[in-house]
Amino acid sequence: MKRLTVVLTLALGLLVLASPAGAMTKPKAFAKAKTCLLASGKVRFVAPRGGGGGYAFFKRYKHIVYWKYSTFFGQVDSVTVYEFSLPANLRRTFRHCVRVA
Repeated sequence: MKRLTVVLTLALGLLVLASPAGAMTKPKAFAKAKTCLLASGKVRFVAPRGGGGGYAFFKRYKHIVYWKYSTFFGQVDSVTVYEFSLPANLRRTFRHCVRVA
């Protein structure tokens, strides 16, 4: 039992150390997305969502678009976007800003 605990602890430690140095947490990813969206000049406001991610309201577009982050060991690994037939030029801006790369 003790050996199994040691092996699991080492494996978990290696996973944490092997995570990329540039990986982001949900608050850092939201701050990056908010800065990018507001700097584009196409967004009226950006607000955070409860579980991570956020809402954005584009100028000259009547729907609120939103996104949420999925994490793996506390690091953001994917983004799900909900854009409700957003025009192509706004969709490019939106996806560029909320991506995690």
